[in-house]
Amino acid sequence: NIKDQLQRLAQDGSAKLFNTMKEPIEELLAEGKSVSMMALALAGYARFMTGVDEQGRLITLLDPLVDTLKDCAERLFLYIEEDKETVNLSHTTDFLEVIFGSKLAQDERLAQQVFEW
Repeated sequence: NIKDQLQRLAQDGSAKLFNTMKEPIEELLAEGKSVSMMALALAGYARFMTGVDEQGRLITLLDPLVDTLKDCAERLFLYIEEDKETVNLSHTTDFLEVIFGSKLAQDERLAQQVFEW
């Protein structure tokens, strides 16, 4: 069952992303290389953390930071859907800060790439 597999893969996703992506993202940024594919994964996780799938069905979210991440993700995607003119990177950086801390979240190269996906 694909739905079950996705939920198991995403379980404790914030810790998995921190442990597997933080260093590679920092290295790519330090070397001036693209973080586009990393940003795609983070944007997908942010969309998942809204807790609602494309058909409007609720998604069970299993993450120790679920309340904070869900709130950040909802704000990010609510603004994108309702009024693209008022969206700024702060919603993206808020989401990234919960996972990676403020230093990496404040790097506009990463935040912009996540936002664009």
